[in-house]
Amino acid sequence: MNRQAHWDGVYTTKQPTELSWYQAEPVRSLELLRDEGAGPETAIIDIGGGDSTFAEAVVTAGLGHVTVLDISAVALARAKARLGARADDVRWMEADVTRAELTPHSFDVWHDRAAFHFFTDSEDRSRYVERCAFALRPGGSLVVATFASDGPTHCSGLEVVRYSLDGLLEEFGEDALARALAYIAGVTQVQKPQSLMTGEEGFTTVMLTAQRIGIPKAVAVLAGALNIAARALGKIKEVRGGGVVADVPTELVAALLTKDLEDVKVTRIETLPEIIEERAENRRPSSGGG
Repeated sequence: MNRQAHWDGVYTTKQPTELSWYQAEPVRSLELLRDEGAGPETAIIDIGGGDSTFAEAVVTAGLGHVTVLDISAVALARAKARLGARADDVRWMEADVTRAELTPHSFDVWHDRAAFHFFTDSEDRSRYVERCAFALRPGGSLVVATFASDGPTHCSGLEVVRYSLDGLLEEFGEDALARALAYIAGVTQVQKPQSLMTGEEGFTTVMLTAQRIGIPKAVAVLAGALNIAARALGKIKEVRGGGVVADVPTELVAALLTKDLEDVKVTRIETLPEIIEERAENRRPSSGGG
């Protein structure tokens, strides 16, 4: 299938309000940008933005500089015409995201509200994730919305892939991004995540901080949040000055970082802070008097 011809046809024959993903105002996307602290200097790319109102809303709200990437020249032309003189405030890219020539580490936010679920081929999805990993700055934000696992199976005449949260995490999670970054760097053997405390593969070290937290509370919080037995966790130690470091199964880290744990903050760490080592009691044998 010729993707560009298909989407040019969609935008030629349908008005914006006839498209299932149409929003008069992208309320949720703007909320997420504000939550991430977006401002006038934030660099945002909108994948498959087409003729949506996202770019206009972001510019109006002063939440960043927007690049709209879409495969359809018709969609981009309609968007530019609607914005008029304000179209100059937006950068427009006519490209297939899986093959787009993007500048490395150039965006703070990668926003995709309704494009990723159209990639039904696993190789296309891998290329998409590779482009994302290449273009996002370290510490950048990824916003991707798709049809849910109980959503429609087709849209705009095309089959789509439906996702649960776990499904999206599998596509964009740590292992997938590691593979993408390795591909970019030309590395054939991807280094697997491993514990900072023991070097054991399959575990990622995180730090828990709260006003009052020790090992028992940390274990309870992690086991409860991840719905796993405490024995499934790895090494756990207290940090000098407050906090706890813990080894968590790597495949669960992405989900853990999205959870609201009230007063406990969980962050992934790259270097190990000074920890309180377990102290073995050295008992000297008592000597008999004589």
